[in-house]
Amino acid sequence: MKGLKIKMRNLLVFMICASALVMSCKADPADAALTSAEMSMSDNPESSLNILESIDKESLSTRKEKARYALLYSMALDKNYIDLQSDSIIAPAVKYYRYHGSNEERFLCNYYHARICENAGDHESVLLYAATAESVDTSRVSAENKCMLYAMKGRVYFDARKLQNAIDAYKLACKYSLQAEKYHHYSNYCLRLANVYRYTHDTANTDKYITLAGQFRSYFGPYEIHSYSSFIILSMLRDNTVTQECLDYIDNYIKDYPQYDLIQWHIIAKAYLSAGYPEMALKMLENYAKYYDTGSDIAYHGNLSDVLEELGDYEGALNAQKKFAELVKQEDVRRHNLDIEVVEDNFRNELTQTRQRHLMSYVASVSILMICIIIYMTAKWRKERRKNKSDLSELQQEYDALVSLKERMAANYQYLNDQITETSDTDQELMRVLGCRIRSLSAFLQKPIPDSLSKVASQIDDLKKNRNYIVDSIGLLYAVTYPDFVNKLRTHDLTSSEIGFCCLYLLGLNIPEAGEVIGKVSGVYNVNSSIRKKLGISGTNLDKWLTRCFSELYPSEVNEKKEKGN
Repeated sequence: MKGLKIKMRNLLVFMICASALVMSCKADPADAALTSAEMSMSDNPESSLNILESIDKESLSTRKEKARYALLYSMALDKNYIDLQSDSIIAPAVKYYRYHGSNEERFLCNYYHARICENAGDHESVLLYAATAESVDTSRVSAENKCMLYAMKGRVYFDARKLQNAIDAYKLACKYSLQAEKYHHYSNYCLRLANVYRYTHDTANTDKYITLAGQFRSYFGPYEIHSYSSFIILSMLRDNTVTQECLDYIDNYIKDYPQYDLIQWHIIAKAYLSAGYPEMALKMLENYAKYYDTGSDIAYHGNLSDVLEELGDYEGALNAQKKFAELVKQEDVRRHNLDIEVVEDNFRNELTQTRQRHLMSYVASVSILMICIIIYMTAKWRKERRKNKSDLSELQQEYDALVSLKERMAANYQYLNDQITETSDTDQELMRVLGCRIRSLSAFLQKPIPDSLSKVASQIDDLKKNRNYIVDSIGLLYAVTYPDFVNKLRTHDLTSSEIGFCCLYLLGLNIPEAGEVIGKVSGVYNVNSSIRKKLGISGTNLDKWLTRCFSELYPSEVNEKKEKGN
């Protein structure tokens, strides 16, 4: 039933991949094939390998496609138990994903690069690339991929007999395999973890992880079946309980799982030797030599020495013991030369220093940016302060000029609020306009001005914008009351503001006073010169020309004002 379910699942995956391939082949056949291979990688790696090998490499046009192909092909080979020992295939992916790709792609690229190094026996490079994979933001990496990484680290550490490091790595592998619901992997890592604890003589944890693995026996593959059975036999040896029941268990185990190239014959040999059957023990060791390379197998020669000694073959036992001692010495030297802790520590220190340099660069950049912002804001504040001071001074000058004008007009006419009938409507309206502007300015200028002019900047701007109200209103009043005069000015293409400026002269203001009213004390002469040019005036002042022109058009109005003045 289980086999049928697996076949059905593989068929479903194949159909999905085929559908995806058909749907997308019109756009980019190479990309579609890569996507199909990636989708079937976990459940049907053989199909992925076939798809990848069918792709024409010439059709891979971009660096991204070439890198993706290199990574997926390396993955497919590894999952099909084809052990690469050269990084020539994965090299394009390593080069591309160093600076590009998602966190998952960069993680996988470093992991499979480490796997190639593991196949080549280069443990230093394994840990180097594993550490590089871990330096990626693994929060966005799948639990399945993380469990594979830590399982690999566990194998490397165990091989170098860095047992505590191996324990830590395998525990993480167990954790992430459970998160990924990969129970076959979980049982495998539990058994490997139990084996590490066996080397540390930690019986409690050894039994604990054997029990945890046993809870997922339905997910066991061939390796897990034989490893678990070996642990059961070892536990009987440890407890000195190699009874007939134990030997029956061994017989049944060999009959039920006749995969002789996976059975740990040397452990069974120890069981038979412990039970008092050295001949059977020797037979088990012969089976071991038949299916395994025993030339450099320490456990084999140790067990052989014990068995031959029990059988009375002391010379053979001595030779086996010498070989055992020689292999132990070679292994000690090999592991001594595997200074993998130094490699990993150096990488971590380098990574820490690099991150510190990046942090310092970031802090320096932020600091420089903040200083620039402060300098800019300070310069802007000072510029605005100077502008506000200048605007405030202009408003004060305008206020003084308007008050002077109003007082001058009040000497000839009654004040607007008294509304004397003798004054003309135009004069009364002019007085209202002047009074309104003067009140606006005095309401602001007579208040205490704060130290920070930025607090009243908006009020200053509003008063400046409303300044044109005076000139425009005066110009309109004259246009209504003295249309001939204003029309004559318009024939010379004067603007409304320029006409209002001319009317200021008729009210009795001089050039500097007119400049104060319009807020152009320094530029009033330019305004005056521009109007003179438009009117074609030469050899006389603008105010005199305007007065003469007004008198010619409205002589009775001028005489009446003179009489009132007298």
